[in-house]
Amino acid sequence: MDYYHDRRVVQHAASQPWVRGFRLDEIDYKNETYQWIYDKMHNSISIHNGVKISKYHIVKIYQVKNSFLWSKYTARRSEIARDFPRGQLAPEIRLFHGTCHADVIVRNGFNVKYSNELSMFGKGIYFSDVSSKCNQYTFEAGGSGACKLHGNVHCTLCKRKMLVCKVTLGRNFRANMPMNGILRPPHGCHSVVAYPAQSFLKYPEYVIYNNYQAFPSYMIEYKISI
Repeated sequence: MDYYHDRRVVQHAASQPWVRGFRLDEIDYKNETYQWIYDKMHNSISIHNGVKISKYHIVKIYQVKNSFLWSKYTARRSEIARDFPRGQLAPEIRLFHGTCHADVIVRNGFNVKYSNELSMFGKGIYFSDVSSKCNQYTFEAGGSGACKLHGNVHCTLCKRKMLVCKVTLGRNFRANMPMNGILRPPHGCHSVVAYPAQSFLKYPEYVIYNNYQAFPSYMIEYKISI
């Protein structure tokens, strides 16, 4: 799929109404956006370490309304757009971010200082279009963590949280090998993107290095079935 020209992405990308301050608005399950997120999650499930999720049981979906983060995001997006021909929009994409810190991020935004520069693509903020990839990071930072209550990586009883974020990729650098240790994208680029390749990467990864280059549009509370 050409994500930059996905009409559904464009439609929902324009759906963030202005609000002063911070608020989480629960989305009704009959709402078109709810169904769009439900489909986006279920259509991007893969096998991880021999285990495949059979279903996401969504508890609630919230639209995030945060005027401070939104203004910071749009300012960064405009800054990136200046590196493109006049009138051309900076490429954006809707991506998943799995984290045990979802509640903090929707209030205060992303913070790259908590990233590990020894990660595959350096000290950045990581996203994927594969929901089950991000699901692995919902119990513990760094992935492969178990729930605190049952000590189970594949726990079907504990609630998890995942974000759907609007990410301005801008001009991306296509990585074909690890880039451990970098603190910013290569010169002239705004992000690093890597696609699956034999003996390199199993699932796509999208990495930014600026706190305000992504906006957490939706927060999903859910459980899984295996």
